[in-house]
Amino acid sequence: MTAYGLQALSLNGSALVGVRGNVLQRQNKIDSDGADGTMSETYHTMLQRASVATWDTIAAKVMLTACGASSLTVPIPFAALNGTTGAVLAYALANNQGPGYAAGSVHETRTALNGVAVMESFKWTLGSFATMGMKLYPISLNGTSDPLTQTDTAALPAQSFNQQGYTLTGLTLDGVSVINCNSLSLNVDHKFDFDWLLGCPYPTAVTGGGPKGRIGIRLEAEVRDVSVPEGVGAVSAVFTAAAQGGTLGSSTITWTLNAGWTLEDSVQSPLSSPSSKKLIIRPVADSTHSALSWAVT
Repeated sequence: MTAYGLQALSLNGSALVGVRGNVLQRQNKIDSDGADGTMSETYHTMLQRASVATWDTIAAKVMLTACGASSLTVPIPFAALNGTTGAVLAYALANNQGPGYAAGSVHETRTALNGVAVMESFKWTLGSFATMGMKLYPISLNGTSDPLTQTDTAALPAQSFNQQGYTLTGLTLDGVSVINCNSLSLNVDHKFDFDWLLGCPYPTAVTGGGPKGRIGIRLEAEVRDVSVPEGVGAVSAVFTAAAQGGTLGSSTITWTLNAGWTLEDSVQSPLSSPSSKKLIIRPVADSTHSALSWAVT
């Protein structure tokens, strides 16, 4: 039996435990043609292949640590692959004699040594852990070698176990503390995309905000207190780790949006349910503040 499951995902040597979903898209651009007078296609050629991988993880602290600290020159969480360990997706072959994974170096991997991984979202819903969404852009150093390599003779890395998930414990909108929040969604429109050398099938560079357009930071919050006003001022959201046994730990993640423009988007009043309102927050950058900053303890 050849059944596989994602067993591990690592970024520059850091194991991203707590992955909640992964999609790898090869994005093949193929030209198929034939000479005049032929009834069938007579050749197929690969014009371009721009592979991307996406994943969601609840291990936000591990992910943010791999991305590095916030600064004016680092406007969003991202990590350049180090060319040595890079990003590895490990797909474990099932043990067809029982539960678990097969023994030995018989497992599948997809490895990208060069490229960029960038955050696309950070989402939380009441009663659930926050999830951090990432997107990986692998690149080739020469334009002719596939930047994503495959092997079916890999040993599995040591299994690690995530023991932390993060939940919203503080939300401040324009100086007003909000104690009733249903959901929070931070989205990053980073404008990352591939660049190509002339005639090469694989991308050799990836660039984002600035050369490709402005980075768009958007925060959406659904709150149960419909009296929360619109305004212009900093917005912060604090997430605290839930420790084993259901208590709160000491680790925190704080997102800060500079001079956020908070606008009422909608007010909802479902039958026999409390009213809630949706807020849209758009931050700005200035000479001393990034539009978005973060801190991890």
